[in-house]
Formats: sequence, C-alpha cells, structure tokens
Amino acid sequence: MNTVISVNQARDHLGELIQQAHYLGKPFVLTRGKKPMAAIIGTQEFGRILELIETYDPALADTLALMMNPEVEELLKQGDAAIQKGEMVLFDNPLLAR
Repeated sequence: MNTVISVNQARDHLGELIQQAHYLGKPFVLTRGKKPMAAIIGTQEFGRILELIETYDPALADTLALMMNPEVEELLKQGDAAIQKGEMVLFDNPLLAR
C-alpha cells in the first residue's frame, strides 16, 4: 500500500523517504493539499514497471525511450520554437529543415 505524505513533509524527510523506497520497496505518494502530485518509488520497482511496459505495450516503451533521450528532447524544443515563429517544417526530412 502507498504511504501518502505532503510535499512539505517529503521535503523535510527526503533522504529517509528515498532510503525506504529503495531498500524496503515502500512507495510514497506526495500530495499538495489533497491532490496527488508525484510519487517516489525505488529503482527496482521502477525497473519492474518498465519491464511490464516493454512486455505489454512495446509502442509505449519506445515512446518513453524517445522522451528520455536528450537529443530528441532538444529536437522537440526546436520544433516547438519553429511552430511558435510560424516556420514550416517539411515532413519528408524534418532533421534537415532548419
């Protein structure tokens, strides 16, 4: 079961929460007011979640891998900036349209 803790409490006890998440596998849900805002989980649990995603939804796994790639993130930022300026990006080779 998840332990619910406020963001302010988590800030005061972050090191302890990280140790419990990592060594005990204890997940924490961080809230602001009554609204869930984030979660802290251990690396083993995170790895297991990624394995399940890769097994049951390979397309989502590919999307997550792309989203965590800094080069792809930079290309997306450049694309957003170009769109804001009204610039066109060709679909046939978006990497060459600069």
